[in-house]
Amino acid sequence: MRKYIFVFGIATLLTLTACYDDNSPTFGNSYEPKICEGEIEEMMVNVSFGYFHQPEHLISASDYIIHGQSLNSRTEVVEDNFEWRAVITIQQIEVTQVLKGNIEIGDIIEIQQGGGTYGCFRYSVSPSPLIFDENETYLLFLSSWDETIYLTTLYQSVNMIPDGDTSKMEFSFHTGDNTMLYLTYDNLIELIGADE
Repeated sequence: MRKYIFVFGIATLLTLTACYDDNSPTFGNSYEPKICEGEIEEMMVNVSFGYFHQPEHLISASDYIIHGQSLNSRTEVVEDNFEWRAVITIQQIEVTQVLKGNIEIGDIIEIQQGGGTYGCFRYSVSPSPLIFDENETYLLFLSSWDETIYLTTLYQSVNMIPDGDTSKMEFSFHTGDNTMLYLTYDNLIELIGADE
């Protein structure tokens, strides 16, 4: 059966065509299907994500800035009344520190990214959904829309905290005039405080 598939990006909705078997098994793991009785069929799409040249802009665009520990992930197929379907990857994060936003320590949040594997079909978004290492702690810049949480932008939004030690972190921004701006974690905290 041939149907249409929708893949969601941050503030981006792309229309795609792909084969989809209604008898596909229920969720597989985020990147390897749990059960597949045939070859993996792959479909690829390119998605544009913004880049922030100034840290203040990234901070301002984020509804939540948190430390969070990665738990697990899964893929889902989302449908609407028009029979459009989207494969999304959902990452669970336990909030361990709140730097910005109305969210509580201990909350379990789910971050949605476009793409993933469902049954025998792999919906590859380029850039790919970011893979979080389980039980690692991250500094995350997140946005929300219609009660759904997304990465504010792809590569700048996810920053692993090495060994849980923020003093080892460094952030870089290409300012657009052939110069780089480097910040420590403490510099970033100061900017987040100035934004509120």
